[in-house]
Amino acid sequence: MTQPKRPEALIEAARAGDRRALETLFVRGRDRLLDAIRTRRRSLAGGQEPEDVLQETFLRAMESIGRFEDRGEESFLRWLHGIARNVELEGARRAQETLSLEAVERLESQDPSPSHGLRR
Repeated sequence: MTQPKRPEALIEAARAGDRRALETLFVRGRDRLLDAIRTRRRSLAGGQEPEDVLQETFLRAMESIGRFEDRGEESFLRWLHGIARNVELEGARRAQETLSLEAVERLESQDPSPSHGLRR
């Protein structure tokens, strides 16, 4: 079966469950999306690798393609950008939580425990 070439036809096929159509859409938007992720990476904490963000974005898009609403030219790419941004923000939040937890653990390790004080 030949893949439709028009983005609208690919989107419709992808929404109907055609994985190849979805992959074609991903490939078409991959470079632009990856460039945007790399650009935003500089401003986000967490040190996420752009390729990891891209992969997670595609996985989430595959899971939620049925909810995508085509709103004209470039809407699929804008949708992917939104998913990528959410992935990045979640990663930054997790990194911040990890840093906070590590800081607390460092502070706790600097103070001797009550039993350590008694032993001294």
